[in-house]
Amino acid sequence: MPSKTTLYIPDHVAYTKIWGVFTAAEMTATNQEVIAILDQAPQPMQLIVDFREMTDFPKKLTYLSSTFTVFSHPKHDWQFVLSSDRVINFVSQLTFQVVAPSHRKNRMLVTSNPQEILDVLVKFLPRDTVFPPFPPEVASQN
Repeated sequence: MPSKTTLYIPDHVAYTKIWGVFTAAEMTATNQEVIAILDQAPQPMQLIVDFREMTDFPKKLTYLSSTFTVFSHPKHDWQFVLSSDRVINFVSQLTFQVVAPSHRKNRMLVTSNPQEILDVLVKFLPRDTVFPPFPPEVASQN
């Protein structure tokens, strides 16, 4: 599967790296993997998805909005998208707006700059949070 999810900051932030061609089946599996993490979380978590190495994905909004139920999970707080691809950025924002509950619609940041994500995270994570190097080293398995 061309994705890997890790806990970047345990109990606070999960990081998913996606690479290559991301199929519909892989999207569904990744969504379920992240939901399982949220189900076990003691509090709402921030999610980061790194699309910088993804080369293709299904673009049908009705499919995406029915697949990414993670956006409506009660323990999903902020959504961060790391990408410089305009199509990925647009589709990510549109899907999030369709699926996320109304009180979270403004909790998404799409950027190509990892530092922007850290700048937002530092504002609402506990003061004593130790930030490992970002983005974390996750090997793409092509």
